[in-house]
Amino acid sequence: MPRMDDWNIQLIPSRDRRRPDLQSCWTKVLTKAAGDIQGAHVFAYHYREDEYPKFNNGMHDRHRLVWMAPDTLGYYGSELYTEVIKKHVEFECRWRDMLRPRGVDAPGLLPESSFSPKRCEDMWSRIRSVHLNKDDLERVFKIMRHFRETHYGSGRWEDNRGLQFKAAPERHGSNPRYGNFKFTYRLPEGFHYNVSGNTANRGFTIEDAEGQSHQFDSYTNIDFHGSIRGGH
Repeated sequence: MPRMDDWNIQLIPSRDRRRPDLQSCWTKVLTKAAGDIQGAHVFAYHYREDEYPKFNNGMHDRHRLVWMAPDTLGYYGSELYTEVIKKHVEFECRWRDMLRPRGVDAPGLLPESSFSPKRCEDMWSRIRSVHLNKDDLERVFKIMRHFRETHYGSGRWEDNRGLQFKAAPERHGSNPRYGNFKFTYRLPEGFHYNVSGNTANRGFTIEDAEGQSHQFDSYTNIDFHGSIRGGH
């Protein structure tokens, strides 16, 4: 495999030697990714391009899944292949500089399943789907900026239902169901949001990561993937 400065590139082959099959090595890929404290970028080949959403959803936004053009696999071992990987790495470096969360107040860390935006509803999908030759990093960065300008103030995020998401100063609760990474950013252990309505003692309904609705009288705790941690 080609060597890139500051990048540890590992090859995880599929068990099917006749065609690139990500499914046969998927468990190993996720295990390797989970062990990288900087978050992982997976450059993947698979014989069915239409199955990208299935694998990407399986990431639960913990890491980056980059779907490689199948024909480039034929260059493997050559200088041309090294150039292909280099271009992707350079793009991913820019993605990390511009879109990767830098702290717990990053908009992309809000749980997409539970926060109902007033605008820029596609922010999360644009962050995860932007790839080399497919989208524009600057455009997605502007979407993130507009999202913050619209929803953030006084140390909390407010959605179009008036629900307020505040990064809890306390670090408690069980480990997140989908791990403590989001968009390759490692969250502090026990990080979650305190969620309440903008009117005291007014009940509200909120959806979790599985699409289930939950009713609360005053507040709930929720992690950045959308897993509910109790409430009242």
